[in-house]
Amino acid sequence: MKTIKYIQMKKNLVFLLSIFIFPYLYGQNPGFDQEKLDKIRYYNSRQLKNGLSVLDLQSDDSSQVYIRLFTDLPESTTKQYEAFISAEQQIRQNTIIRLPTTWSQATLTKAGLLLSKDAYGYFVSCPMEKLDTALLLLSQITKDPLSTASDLEKAKSILRNKCNNMLKLAHSRIGRVINGLIYGNGHPSTSLLSLKQIDGLSIKKYRQYYSKFYRPNNSYLMVISPFSADSILKISGKVFGHWKKKDVPDKKYKLKKIEETKIAYFDTLVDGQYELRMIFPFALHPFTFDYEKSELLSILIQKVLKRKLINETSLANTINASFQNDKISGNYSLNIKLDGDSIEKAIKLAIESMDELKAGNFLMGDLQQSKQELIGEFKNQKTDEQHLTWLTINTEINNLSPNYYAGFINDIENTEKQGVQLLANKYLNHQAAVFMITGRWYPSLNDVIKLSENYRIELYGLDGGIKRVIPKGFNGFHVLDDYVEAVGGQQSIAKLKDLSILLTGKYEMSNDEFFVKAILRHKAPNNYYKNISLIRPKKDTIFLNMEIYNGVNGIDSTMQGKKHVEGKALEILKYKSVIVPETHYRKWGFKSKIIRADIYDKKYVFVVGFNNQAGQQITDFYDVDSGLRYKRVIKDAAYLNERTILYKEYREIEGKGVIYPFYKLIIGKGTVIKLMIREINTKYEIDKKLFDFD
Repeated sequence: MKTIKYIQMKKNLVFLLSIFIFPYLYGQNPGFDQEKLDKIRYYNSRQLKNGLSVLDLQSDDSSQVYIRLFTDLPESTTKQYEAFISAEQQIRQNTIIRLPTTWSQATLTKAGLLLSKDAYGYFVSCPMEKLDTALLLLSQITKDPLSTASDLEKAKSILRNKCNNMLKLAHSRIGRVINGLIYGNGHPSTSLLSLKQIDGLSIKKYRQYYSKFYRPNNSYLMVISPFSADSILKISGKVFGHWKKKDVPDKKYKLKKIEETKIAYFDTLVDGQYELRMIFPFALHPFTFDYEKSELLSILIQKVLKRKLINETSLANTINASFQNDKISGNYSLNIKLDGDSIEKAIKLAIESMDELKAGNFLMGDLQQSKQELIGEFKNQKTDEQHLTWLTINTEINNLSPNYYAGFINDIENTEKQGVQLLANKYLNHQAAVFMITGRWYPSLNDVIKLSENYRIELYGLDGGIKRVIPKGFNGFHVLDDYVEAVGGQQSIAKLKDLSILLTGKYEMSNDEFFVKAILRHKAPNNYYKNISLIRPKKDTIFLNMEIYNGVNGIDSTMQGKKHVEGKALEILKYKSVIVPETHYRKWGFKSKIIRADIYDKKYVFVVGFNNQAGQQITDFYDVDSGLRYKRVIKDAAYLNERTILYKEYREIEGKGVIYPFYKLIIGKGTVIKLMIREINTKYEIDKKLFDFD
């Protein structure tokens, strides 16, 4: 048998080899004949010196012979030939027959030749004595392209419409992004033909390209006749031997191995509902050629998922599956349309269902019903000679066993639980799959947080760009890192050495109010000074509090006196000493957790909890997109031991690339403190003596 490149063997998976490649067969079947299919197993395969594959199948019918000629075009090639390949595929769909100049319908009729054309080449039936005439006709058809400029323009028009539609359709754009994750961004399935490429294809160029791609070494001649294999090979050599062998332009792609599950989220609703696609890259695994069992597995897993996700939990309303088949892929896609937005539950139950199937925990009744459905679909295909010739060529192209079609029904009937389990364990590996979700990103954030316990989630735009990454093991420190980046980043923050801040504000209590003036001094790395006074209008100014920390020790001064602080109070003073304390939370041993995603002030926020060695319990609200903190709730042993702080008006500090909240609102029991930064100075060098208190 002709050796087929490994990447070509993935062209047609499973049952698509027989049924899905013949969508036009359904509803037109005059009768299924297993005996005719049985004959395929006895076909012969030879090659001429020029590489033409000559297949033949002996027939008892001495009145007619049947011939098919098919040229196998590459699915991927260099960019200069992409437009030709696409146009030629469209032209192949056109069933209009154009004849060589020396032929006419009258000469065909006179010779008793019945010529037809389909997507799989030219097919001729004729009296056995006219075999050589029929072969001569096919050789002349192959010699030069018969398509006219009009045919080409029609194909180009179809391609333009397809490109325009696919550029607009979200599903198409998403599909190209997903293919990029599996095959890499340079793979042809990740891009579309440009209008420039399409418009640039002239009839002259088309004919030039035709001569490059229509060669004997990528073509197949199939003959059903009463003649011997040697006779068929001999006469084929006489007619087609002049056809010169030449390498066909193509391009190979190395498939990317997926090391762990990828979740790609698209913030868009397709058809108005959430959808989950679980894509298993079969093409990344060596094949066992149990194609038919793969289709059986597909039908079975759909039944299992429908029972779990539709009948029992009402999470979904539609489940279907498809194989993406060509010479450069081989993906299996489970498509689940959800009734709501419970994507985390749907993924969890889908994975549990597949694991149960791998363990053999499925209903035998489902397996039997799946067999019946698959066999019933198989029997929908025609078994006349026109289709037998293609099935034989398809067997050869994909390096199938000659018994594939003949034994299909028997193989399915004899497939038991263990066979299904073996295939499921080999191919349905959710740890090396891509999960694609289309839905609303922000309302799904709590599901995203749950999924991040086991998966990395990437939010994509329809242009393929990554807009956001939620890493596997997403936690409060990831949110904190976004905050640090949002306020300037570690590098810019580290450049701040001396920081003097003047604040004023209002201190409102239940029965009185005061004006507040505060001076803060930070000297890197960890020196801190704070002095707060209360101003009672038209009365007096009262010293309220002073705190000093020198990196090791601290004091706290009030109207009642000065004292050295220790324990938890000293720990809290240490936290205040750093200009942006959040840069040191890990170093100080803070513990964090993601509490939930929520809406605060009409913005989506991550609610994050922290606790530390000082006994503080902190709940922060960070903007999902900007990373800035809007709100903090603190519980500790300090004055106003349970307080809420609101942060507003983030502004840049004197062109330093660091932003700071210029307005803070502190709310405690019976107390409201409003603070506004009046001045921030980074040019004034702070004297270290300020932090000496011994």
